[in-house]
Amino acid sequence: MREVRLLKDSDAASMARLMVNAYPGYDLNENARATTEDWVRKCVKKGAGDVLAGHFTDEGIQIGGIRMLTQPINLRMKQLTAIGLGALCVDLLHKKEKVALKLLTWAFEEGRQKGAALAVLDPFNIGFYKKLGCGLGAVNHQFWLTPSQFPAQGDRTQVVELSQKDLPEIMDYYRQFFQAHHGVLKQEAYEVEEMLKGCQMVVGVRRHGCLTGVMAFHFQRTGLDNLFKTNLLVEELLFDDADTLLALAAMIHAQADQVSHVRLRSQYRNFEAFFDNPDTGEDDTFHTRKNEMYRTGNGMMYRVLDIPKVLETLQPNETMEQGLVLKLQVTDDLIPANHGDWYLWSEDGVINISRDQRAATATLSLAACDFASLVMGTVGLASLVAFGKATLNEPHFLKPLHHFFDYSEAPICLSRF
Repeated sequence: MREVRLLKDSDAASMARLMVNAYPGYDLNENARATTEDWVRKCVKKGAGDVLAGHFTDEGIQIGGIRMLTQPINLRMKQLTAIGLGALCVDLLHKKEKVALKLLTWAFEEGRQKGAALAVLDPFNIGFYKKLGCGLGAVNHQFWLTPSQFPAQGDRTQVVELSQKDLPEIMDYYRQFFQAHHGVLKQEAYEVEEMLKGCQMVVGVRRHGCLTGVMAFHFQRTGLDNLFKTNLLVEELLFDDADTLLALAAMIHAQADQVSHVRLRSQYRNFEAFFDNPDTGEDDTFHTRKNEMYRTGNGMMYRVLDIPKVLETLQPNETMEQGLVLKLQVTDDLIPANHGDWYLWSEDGVINISRDQRAATATLSLAACDFASLVMGTVGLASLVAFGKATLNEPHFLKPLHHFFDYSEAPICLSRF
């Protein structure tokens, strides 16, 4: 019988082979397998918070693998446990045998056993993961602008270069960012360090002796033979306030002599409002007078593993206080403990959650994937109902229930697993 189990040091070579074949675009040089095998061995030694698991045949041959990190997550300013899933790989000769499904199902159950409320992952195929109950999180808007389109009025004297010696201060800043932003996973030092190492330069804004922002970037030639004209690719842009953002923007503005364009990806809602002119200059997108401001890609997807733990982060509104009892019907084909009816009502300012049947004022029905996006604040209930992704039997309760589930801040996830 095929099994999923944690990997041992002796499995490093087989896991490395699967990963190199599954993700050939990452590293095609002759040392790729040795480098990956070394990474696998390090992960195996890390312990319970960062594990690798494999899917094995009856003959003991590994045909799939997955990485599972256990980390705190900020959900609506409350700290819960989450699992982060990455390095999902399947032997090329065993595709379409539901190996990935079995690995993910194993991870979801392991996460529940660890007390995790959510799973977070970076999808290779959005439709595949939606079928597994994962919902879209924050979207990434990719801006492609010239340096001169960045505001110049910020105080560039506040921008300082950061180095390895500043890592403790950088980590303190990342911890503060985690505490202040919904959707963020609390990263370990090695995760942040690995991201920063991949950049040519890391800068920060320091005011009153403390970091209030971090920006990491590298350069890319505009052409193979062009040594002096480059594009600036921003890999991380974090800021606490407008003055910090303006200081970093002014630093970018000053690079116009050698930088052709700046690629900036942002998960912040309405970030286009920061620019006086966010036009990418691409004229072929709409073929009308509409100007392209950015291109959009998905961010991390979120999967609810434990419905009560997630619902406890919601706050009752006035209608809930006045006696509304909501019957929430969630369709979850992979986690039986989530599937079915949940009853929610408010009492003394606290949301009560029960499986026990009771008279309901309204019934809301939706799939697990859409429920995940709803509680993350990625999409509002009114939109789900309008698009036919959720049904509400009492339409006059739509507005108060929309406000009940809504969250003003879009989820942000900085992890790269």
